[in-house]
Parts: sequence; C-alpha cells; structure tokens
Amino acid sequence: MLDLVVKKTFKSALLAGTAAAAAMVAVTVPAIAQDGEKVEKVTVTGSRIKQRDFKSISPIATVGSKDIALTGSVNVESLLNELPQVVPGLTITSNNPSLNGFATADLRGLGVGRTLVLINGRRANPSDRSGAVDLNTIPTALIDRVELITGGASAVYGADAVAGAINFIMKDDFEGVQFSASRSQAEDGIAPATTVDGVIGGTFEGGRGSLMAGFQYYSRQPVGAEERDWSRNTRAVALDALGNTFVTTSQTAYNGGPFNPAGSGTAPWASVTGNFTYGNVATASGLSLDPDCNPATALPAATASASIRFNSTGGIELFQNCGIDSNNSQSGPAANGDRYDFAPDNFLVLENERVNGAVFGKYDIIADGVLTAFVESIFSNSRSRQQLAATPVTGLTVRVDLDPTVGTTAINPYVSANTQLLNLLNLQNPTGLDNLTLGMSIRPNQGGLREGIAESNAISVTTGLRGTIPRIDWDWEVFYGFGRNTTNILSNNNVGKTAITQLINACGVTSNTVQAAPLTALPNCPFPNLLGSTFTPTGTANNPLGLNSMNAAQLAFINVDSTDVTIYERNTV
Repeated sequence: MLDLVVKKTFKSALLAGTAAAAAMVAVTVPAIAQDGEKVEKVTVTGSRIKQRDFKSISPIATVGSKDIALTGSVNVESLLNELPQVVPGLTITSNNPSLNGFATADLRGLGVGRTLVLINGRRANPSDRSGAVDLNTIPTALIDRVELITGGASAVYGADAVAGAINFIMKDDFEGVQFSASRSQAEDGIAPATTVDGVIGGTFEGGRGSLMAGFQYYSRQPVGAEERDWSRNTRAVALDALGNTFVTTSQTAYNGGPFNPAGSGTAPWASVTGNFTYGNVATASGLSLDPDCNPATALPAATASASIRFNSTGGIELFQNCGIDSNNSQSGPAANGDRYDFAPDNFLVLENERVNGAVFGKYDIIADGVLTAFVESIFSNSRSRQQLAATPVTGLTVRVDLDPTVGTTAINPYVSANTQLLNLLNLQNPTGLDNLTLGMSIRPNQGGLREGIAESNAISVTTGLRGTIPRIDWDWEVFYGFGRNTTNILSNNNVGKTAITQLINACGVTSNTVQAAPLTALPNCPFPNLLGSTFTPTGTANNPLGLNSMNAAQLAFINVDSTDVTIYERNTV
C-alpha cells in the first residue's frame, strides 16, 4: 500500500484591506490519514514551527537571527541580496530609480510588484502608490528570522505574490538587555556608516507574560562616483587593431575606426544647430577645430555641416561630438571633445539615516497558549538622499527673430549679445534673419545638481487574541491592525522646459522696446527690456545663451522644486 503523508495548511492573518466589516477567524486543521494514523502538521511562513525548510509542499528558505548576525548586515536589502532566490532590487547604490531612495526586494527577478513583503505573517504597509514596501522601515536588529517562499505563494496571497513572499518574523520573547554599536567604512575610509541598536525584554507572572522593546539607529554618508576609478568617468566604446570593440576611458579614436563617445551631448555649454557649415563656424569663431578628435584624419570640407557650443569667453566654437571634456570646465578649446561627463556628479552610494523602534508584548490569559493576548507596534523614520547631474533639456527652439511678422525683424537680445554667434548667423544667412530659429540642447548646471530626498515615517500597531483548541489541536487568531506610512519625496533643482523655452525667447515679446511682460508669459519671467527691471545681457552675463552666464532671477525662474506626499493608512480586522 502506498503510504501517503497528507499536509494541509490554512493561513491566518491574511486579510489586508481597509476597515473590514467584521472579525475573521482563521483555523489550522490537522490532516488525518485514511488509516487513522496521525500525520505531520506543517504550516507555511508565519507559523511557530522552528524549521520548515524543504518540509512543506513549497520549500521555504529560512534565515535565522544567528545567520543575520554573522553577515553583519545592517540593511535588510543587503541581507536578502545574498540569497540565490533574490535579484537585487533598489539598494544603497540605486541613485536614479523611480522610487527615490527606497530599498526593495525582487524575488526571481519578476519585479517588486510581484514580491509580497510580510511582517509577522501580515502584509507590510506600502510606502509608495505602486505598492512597493521600503525595506528601510524594517528594523534589522529586531528580526528573529526571515522566511522566503518562491513557489505557490500566489495561491494563498494573490497576484502580488506571483514571485513569492518574504516574511520578516520579529523577536517577541527576548529576555535581558543587549546593546551594540558598530562603525564600518571602505578600506580607504570613504562610505562611513554607524549603527547603534539595543533590545530589552523580560517575562512576568512566571512566564505567562512577556514584554520587549528595541531600537536601532543607522547613519550612512554618501559617496560620489568620482571616488572610484571605475565610476569616475563615463566610458567610450572603441575599436582595437583587429576591429574588436572594447570599453575605454580614453576619449580619442582608435585606429580611425567607428567610435561611440562617452558622456552626453547635452552639456552646460549647449549644443546649437542651425544649418551651420564648418567653414562659416571656423570663420566666425576664429578656430579650426577637429570634429572627430582624431588628428590622423583631415579636417572636414568647408561645406560640411556643423554644430556649435558656447564658451567661457562669451563666444562660440565648433561642438566636437566625439569625446568628453576631461574636466567639465570648457575654459578653452578642448582637443578631446565637448561631450559632458555626467558620472562625477552622481552618487555611488546614497546617504541614509534612519531610526527604528518596536514594542512587543503578550500575555497568556489561559496558560499553555490556550488563550493569549498580544500587541505588536513598530515605528520607523528613514531619510535617504540622491544626487544626479543637472537636468538635460533637449529639443529647445531659439527664436533669433522675435517678431513673427514676415518682413520685419526684432533680433533676440540674447543672440545679439554674443557677437560671434551673430556674425555666424549673418554669414550663414546673407539674405537676412527674418523668422530664423535655432535648435538647442543644454544642461544648465549653474543652478546646481539635482537632488532627491525621500523621507518615510511608518507606524503599525496590531493587537488581538490567539490560541489553540485543546484535544483537536486547532489554532486560531483574531486581530485588529492599524498602519500608516507617510512618504515625502522632495525633488530639487530640476529645470522646467516651458520656463527655459520662454526665457531664451525673451518671454514671448515681439519687440525690443521697454514693455510689460505679455499675458502668455509665466509669472516672474525676466527679459532684458522688462518695464521697471531692465538688465543688459552680454556674452558672459545675464544671458541664458551662454556658458554659466545666467543671473539669479533667470536661474530662479527656470528652477523647479517639487514635493510629492504619499500617505497610506490601513485598518485591518
């Protein structure tokens, strides 16, 4: 006869939602074999069985508190990313994700939205409108064990557990006092991080009740990408002598072969197009520069197309779209290219500071776990900061002639302030500048680098009763839970495209006479002939068509700081 071991599981405390109408009781029933023999009872993640690995229908990987201590992990995501089931999600090095400063888990690479995060068997409160849970809100020092299930979880938890579920079981029966502190850093002293945590707990009434409280403080300093050789510069793709591609930090062409330059063509010194020819650019600027950064090749023909950039002397020169400027200053003609190296502006490791606290208590109203009252509360405050290169603004149109009427011209004062630019336009358009426009891309880093600050405040309180029914060995639990997560995301030093479009076109005026701002202009739009507040643009000052030459009013006008506040509040019965 085939000997079958039957295992049946019912999951408790899975009712996530808002203000459920009535209390629900979940029961775990032992399965009985046909021959009347008693079979093993196995429950999935969230039970009191100490070790379930490879004993349930869907094997569960368990990481205990000793394993956590041995890894030295102070971040939950760092701990999880050591496991083979987990594909790294957002971590301390995720400087430009859609979830600013969050730390997330991604089982089997199916996405954060398909990985369910539980705390003590109950759904963790989301930190973002996408439903993602910021793992920074979970106190690492208070974790007793972590259980991961990657097969069949969606049958129990629903579609948000297609990849699986991660259950963080928190300590609730600690006895004694424990404090610890640590400080870590890289070998050369960068990326310092400080951690201080403590746990205190005990029992009363002969062990029928227990109470535990714990806290953790963590602080990590940011690291810029310029601190490491491999991240200091963007990389170029070149050809070796055999025609094979390779990645290099050098910005010169190899063997005259195809070359994929590093960096970005959108730079603080801009890239301007207007059907320019190489000969006219060389004449107007007084410079015959090499557009491919390869001295082994001849200079282009005078009729070859070309684009220009602004320089620090208030003039123009050929835009060399072949390599990055080595110091991002463009103080003079650069033989190695005009592309912008954005890598040094970014963070390699994010700044983070957080405080976590928790209190857990339970009391056996009827001894031996027949009837137990419990309360669980967790609080967390986490603050992360990102840093990115200044906003690249592409696809801008510069109106050389502000007057749309055919046959009359009003030259844009920012254009006429740049003598070399105006000379180039006259060379290129000998019949006149009526209704002439230019194309431009620019990265106005004069206003500062982009900064993202994400602060999360999370609190959850759960209280209820649980117990067992003697003789038949049924487990039950009824509870009420309240959770609230407030996430503030600040995005600073962005650039508004509509604002900068109006700025470079004198806020929409059609003449150079002193006048009030037109009705179509955004509030506080500055232009040279504004009534009551005039200023004079030059090639190096008061001019958005230049290299770092805007004044304070112009910078303030194009700057965009935004705040996104997300509040999740959930009542669960």
